[in-house]
Amino acid sequence: MVSCTERRYTAEMLAHVSITESLVGTVFQLTPPSTPGGVWTETILHNFTGQNEDGAAPWAGLALGSNGQLYGTTVYGGSAGLGTVFVIKPN
Repeated sequence: MVSCTERRYTAEMLAHVSITESLVGTVFQLTPPSTPGGVWTETILHNFTGQNEDGAAPWAGLALGSNGQLYGTTVYGGSAGLGTVFVIKPN
């Protein structure tokens, strides 16, 4: 999990089973409550599909660049199906 301007960011792999088993994932932001004991707010920044060169199964967490952008990797997806390196600019 990466912390930036009092918000928390993470990438998670989710197992989704339907007719065929597939691995997807998401990058999301957690914003702390404005008052102690309140509810954290989750904001989805990207849902991976593993299709059309998009990644799938984010791995190894996120890195915060000096430019304020978040960098990560996926195990699957991409043009060769061998994973991707991705960058997301937080809101």
